[in-house]
Order: sequence, then C-alpha cells, then structure tokens
Amino acid sequence: MDKSNILVILIGSIIIILFTFYSFGSFLSSSSLSPKIGTKVEPTTNSSDLQTGVDSSNKTNNTPLQMILYKNLEKPENYYLMKFPSYANVIHGNKSGSYIANLSRGNISVDLTDIPDTSSPELFFLSSIKPGLESSMKNFHQVGLNQSTINGNRAWDITYDWKNTSKEMESIKTLIEGTDEAAVITYSELKPQDTNNPTINFSELSPILKSFQWIGQQ
Repeated sequence: MDKSNILVILIGSIIIILFTFYSFGSFLSSSSLSPKIGTKVEPTTNSSDLQTGVDSSNKTNNTPLQMILYKNLEKPENYYLMKFPSYANVIHGNKSGSYIANLSRGNISVDLTDIPDTSSPELFFLSSIKPGLESSMKNFHQVGLNQSTINGNRAWDITYDWKNTSKEMESIKTLIEGTDEAAVITYSELKPQDTNNPTINFSELSPILKSFQWIGQQ
C-alpha cells in the first residue's frame, strides 16, 4: 500500500472519529436540556394569581382558589401557558411538552400530539382518540361528547366511566386545537358512590382548562 492510500485512510478515519464525537456531544447537550420524567416543574413566577371561584380542596369555606402560572417552552410552535391550583404537585411527563399534576381529588395530564396532514382535529378526535379509549379502557362507558371553545381555540371533549383495577373512575379527555400540534388534557378521579348524584362536576378541572392558552415564541 503506497503512502497516498495510507494518507487517505488516515484522513477518513479522523473525520469519522470527529463526526462521532460531535454527534455524541450534540446528543448529550440536547438530552441535558430535556427534563427527565418525574422532574418537579417550577412555576413561571413565585406569585399566585387569585381566580374567582371556590377552592375545591376546602369545602368548609369560600376561600378564593389560588392559581399559579406555568409556561411550557419546550417545543417550538407549541409554546403554551396554563394555571394549576397552588396545592397541585406538577411534574414533567414522559414526552417533551408534557405535564402531570396531582390534585386534591384527581390527576391531570397534559400532552402534545401531532395531527396527521390527512386529518383534522375533530376527525382525529373522533376516529383515533375516542376509539382508542373504547378499546383500551376496562368497562368503558361514554357519558358525554361535546365541542367548545377555549381561549379562541376549538376544543372537543369526551367524558367517560371506566374501571381501574377494583375502582370505578370517571374521566374527561379534552383536545385543544393548535397551529401545529394539539394539546390533549386528561383528568381522572374516583367516581362518586352517591347514587343520587353519580356524575362528577369536574369543578377542580374547570379553572385549569379555562386558563390554557397557546403563546408565541419567546
């Protein structure tokens, strides 16, 4: 093997090594910027915004419900803000742009989902999300199906009963239309045992949903 061939092989090997280190370094850098699953999410500010209503965690008095602002700036074109009650424990979910919050009576999750170009938010909700619940939930029973508007964005929600091991649950899943991806917010709590009032009024969820808003890039 002549010197020119050795030189070409040597240069090629160096380029491959440098590219490998660059790619690995970029991967580590991007990974370090993504919060890990279960990481506690801090509010955007330390101040609380008082929102009209009754604190659903305290039924003994009419204490105004304290809502704290959170901003999610993890996915370009899908920045959003929303408020959770001050008593909520908010952690990062398993995907970029996702939250999970433990509330006084139930749990809520927020995820971003891509709508296929061949579909629409409404069609995706009816042809994918709704059938997915019916096939995956034990003892699934649809309670209601509605369309609404949340801060100028079209939204669709389905309310349903289901069984989690031995517990009867009631949930509501809401899809909020966005310019790129859509937000899917799911709330679940134990179903009331009172036969005279068997349906949940979702009072803990209402101010959270009303606070959701898409925001421009910061």
